[in-house]
This record gives sequence, C-alpha cells and structure tokens, in this order.
Amino acid sequence: MATVNSFDGTRIAFTHNAARKAGSLSLVMAACQVPAFDKFEEVMRKSTSTAVMDMRGSGSSASPGTKWDFSVPAFARDITAVMRATKAGNAVVVGYSHTAEAVAHLAISDPQKVAALVLIEPGLFVSREQLLERSRLADAGQIEEALRLALSSSNPGLTGKQLDEGVQYVLKTYGNSAETIAAEWRARAEYKISEKHLAQITAPTLVIGGTESNIKEDVARTAAAIPNASLFWLRGATHFLNEKQGATAAEITNCFLANIL
Repeated sequence: MATVNSFDGTRIAFTHNAARKAGSLSLVMAACQVPAFDKFEEVMRKSTSTAVMDMRGSGSSASPGTKWDFSVPAFARDITAVMRATKAGNAVVVGYSHTAEAVAHLAISDPQKVAALVLIEPGLFVSREQLLERSRLADAGQIEEALRLALSSSNPGLTGKQLDEGVQYVLKTYGNSAETIAAEWRARAEYKISEKHLAQITAPTLVIGGTESNIKEDVARTAAAIPNASLFWLRGATHFLNEKQGATAAEITNCFLANIL
C-alpha cells in the first residue's frame, strides 16, 4: 500500500500494479471496498497498469487534521493525485456506485486527464432529501439506521442478516466514524449533477448496470445523457454485484477499451 498527499494534505492510500505488457493502458479505480470491485481489479490488472485508491475518509486514506473536505471536487482531485503518483498521464478512470460522482466530475472539469470512463452502477441521481435524511440520522447517533436506509434503498432484497452484515462492513470501511459518513452524505447532497453536466463529457464512456438493480432507471439515465456512451446490462445483477459479475464487468471493460483506444 502506497500513499500520496492530495491538494489539501489528505493522505490518499492506493495500491499500484504495473502492467506486464509494455505500453498498456493506465487504469485508476476509485474504490468502494466491495468484493465485486476486488474481482474487477484482479481481471483488469492482467492487461493494464492498475491503481486502486481508497477514497478519502475510507479504508486506509486519512486526513492530517480534524477539518475534512468531503466535496465531490475534492474527491476528484484525489484521483488526479493518484494519477500523478503513478505517472499515469491521462488514464481510464473507473467509478462504482457513489464514487462514480467524483469520476464524472473529473471528466467534466479536467477532461484532458481522462482517456475513458467506466461507470458501474453509477449512483448519480440520489435525491438531496434522501442524502440529508441519512446525514441527519447519523448526526443524531443513529448511524446504523441511516446505513440500513441507504443500503436497502439501493438493494431492497438486502434484508435480515445480510443487511446487518452490510451495515457493519460499511462502518468498518469508514473506521466506524458516523461523523465521516454523515459529512460525505451532506457533501453529496450539496453537489447535484444533471444531464446538462453529463452532456459535457467527451471521453469514451462505458456504463454497466444490473437488470435487478433498484437504481437501473438512474443507470439508463446516466448512459442516455453522456454523448456516445455505451450501456451494458448484467443480467440478474443487483446494485451490489457479486464476484462473478465483477469479473464479467472487467471482461466487458477490456472489450470496450480494445475497441475505442
């Protein structure tokens, strides 16, 4: 695990696998710490130089002080910090679920750095009211209730023991910090991306969604808004892809990149 200081001193942790193939693509993955993402990386690193980063406030990425900047533009600048550290130049940038917001922002605000985009189950259109309600619950000491609300809204089939395990997994990923999770929800609530913004993306884009996902309408909406985006549906997949579906998403990505770059 390596680290790089981002624009405000936040230490961003990442792993970097140099490609075995000379001249291969550079891939930067904005991690969401899920098994499917691990499997995606395992397949992709066979053909690309792959960096997987922990988003600020999660995993091994940490802040130098008590004042956190959880704005979406800050997340996007963390991605460019990892790109500099790995000498990626411009790169293929991958975002899953809520991390797709920062990836899309980077493609809009700094397009020369993005060779292509891969958005897996992009959660770009969660309502401001939902995000603020989750944040309010977390601030009131009801973080587990807030997480149950968030997880079940994207995957209603997640109930009982599986839902409880999902809540604990997220808490562990964020260092059991309700304050951190609440701050991220507030920041996302204040940053709203629209079809008008997505229409500015010029990079070749692949959007991958699950046919059983509770946000499949938002996935389709994202693909429709980005000029010349390609949309692929994983049959039977929910918002939380399993490992096999993560590997399939990587194979689809390899085909996509082979055809456009």
